[in-house]
Amino acid sequence: MSPSEPLLLTVMRRVEWVLKGILAGDVYNYTTGDFKVVRGLRVFTEAVGYPFDMVYLGGDHRPPEYLPDHRVFRYPTILVAAYVDEEMGEPVTKMLKHLADVQLALETDLRSGDQASLGALISWGHLGQVVTDEGELTVAGGAGFRQELQLCLSGDWGEL
Repeated sequence: MSPSEPLLLTVMRRVEWVLKGILAGDVYNYTTGDFKVVRGLRVFTEAVGYPFDMVYLGGDHRPPEYLPDHRVFRYPTILVAAYVDEEMGEPVTKMLKHLADVQLALETDLRSGDQASLGALISWGHLGQVVTDEGELTVAGGAGFRQELQLCLSGDWGEL
């Protein structure tokens, strides 16, 4: 028998799936799609189109907690970083619109009761801090941000 996939990896896959489902229209400003969402961090020049989203693991935002029944609460942070290009001659507008798309998509899935949703996979979660590139990518015609997704997973070591 082989070990099961760690819950954190399942959650990361779900975050990627949620981001790939962002489609421009009545709800969202832009379409991300399959090829513009990747696992791991890339440099701006490696983006295959914009907006370009990256999903990777940050540090735990709290130390683990142990209950008397040996259940463990782990508090990982998943990061969603994104690069955008210019819209109407400047990138800040597109960055803020795409940030709103990402936040709406993640928060909607966190609140969902669907069995495969983030809301069902985790004990709790919320959007954390946002950090932007502070204008550094503007010289290359772009902009970027990093959105924290702070989570609580419960289970046992080996499962989490």
